[in-house]
Amino acid sequence: MAALSRFIARLGEKGLPFFKLLRKHEGFEWSNEANAAFEDVKRYLTSASILVSLRPEEMLLIYLAATPQDPQYDSHDQWMMYFDGSLTLSGSGAGVVLVSPTGETLKYAIQLNFQTTNNVAEYEGVLYKRSTQGVLMRCIPQNEGLTLLHDIHGCICGNHASYRTLVGKAFRQGFYWPTALYDAKELVKKCVQCQFHNRQIHQPAQALQTIPLSWPFATWGLDILGPFPKAPGGFKFLFVAIDTFTKWIEAELVTGITMKAAKRFMVRCVITRFGVPSQIITDNGETSFFLVFGAEAMLPPELKTRSTRVETFNDSNQEQLRADDINLLEERRNQALIRSAIYQQALRRYYDRMVQPRSLAVGDLVLRLCQSKSNRNKLSPKWEGPYTVVEVTRPGSVRLAMEDGQVLSNSWNIDQLRKFYV
Repeated sequence: MAALSRFIARLGEKGLPFFKLLRKHEGFEWSNEANAAFEDVKRYLTSASILVSLRPEEMLLIYLAATPQDPQYDSHDQWMMYFDGSLTLSGSGAGVVLVSPTGETLKYAIQLNFQTTNNVAEYEGVLYKRSTQGVLMRCIPQNEGLTLLHDIHGCICGNHASYRTLVGKAFRQGFYWPTALYDAKELVKKCVQCQFHNRQIHQPAQALQTIPLSWPFATWGLDILGPFPKAPGGFKFLFVAIDTFTKWIEAELVTGITMKAAKRFMVRCVITRFGVPSQIITDNGETSFFLVFGAEAMLPPELKTRSTRVETFNDSNQEQLRADDINLLEERRNQALIRSAIYQQALRRYYDRMVQPRSLAVGDLVLRLCQSKSNRNKLSPKWEGPYTVVEVTRPGSVRLAMEDGQVLSNSWNIDQLRKFYV
């Protein structure tokens, strides 16, 4: 009964007499009711199934394929088909000739867009292609294949799968065309829903652009961190300045990102404090004080603990030692510069191994990573837009405009953007 339930609808009602007989607490006795149910099941299994039961006097529509000509063929007349294939250096093809019972001929030429041979593929590859499992897959035109992929990918039962999954499903359904993988990849790439819900690319898009080393405190890098949870005083952001030579850091809390706050930070924390270099760096092995004056500064803890340099200090030869330090200053500066260059080269080689090259040009449509996390959940789109690239300020940085033409005030890094395909 369990096996028959796969082929008989509502078997519980039709086979109720059988289930009564199978109850263990009652004796088995074949009744007229069970015999009638058995005959009904046999009749159901041996009759042709229909999708919808017909009602008396119901109107039916019959679709016929007809031709305006009357060939007057007998039902027992047979058509003849002649077929041959050909393989050349420029490609492969096949020819078909159909001969009617009265002698008329119909000629067709077919170009094959896949690898074939003169013997095997002309019989098995013109209308069907044999898969690696030995199953014959019906060859269909590219336009039908695109329709099939669209139905699998985004229709009622579609789950917006990847392009390889789409091709696998199409092949398992018994269809084949030579450009299936490329067509599926283009379909997924241009799917609007897939683009808005796609994950962020964390691989760097551009090679590492190191800042040339010049002189201590000559070049500063400015960055803004935040927003952070509001601190006492309303502070939510952090201005950070880093000297590219010594890697010295200056930071200041601010309540908001404004031009006035940025100017105040640069004047108060950088310009007025570092007219003469005197701080310590960590990447080239020398202090900025030494690179400027040619000798290390005497720190207060050394005076208190009476270090070796303090104990061996002698005023009588101090002038000669000072002259020697000045003579060696240029060489020590060059050594520090070489160590810094080696460090930057090693850092660049490590970084460039992870680069996935991506570039944007003026006129490209892009999606921007959603900046606001309010009223969002895990099913919300990860990207917003599309925006139009109106200017490439430098490699990896662009200016964007909204759909109404309004240009955004600041530049955006390519790591926060994704190209939009239509």
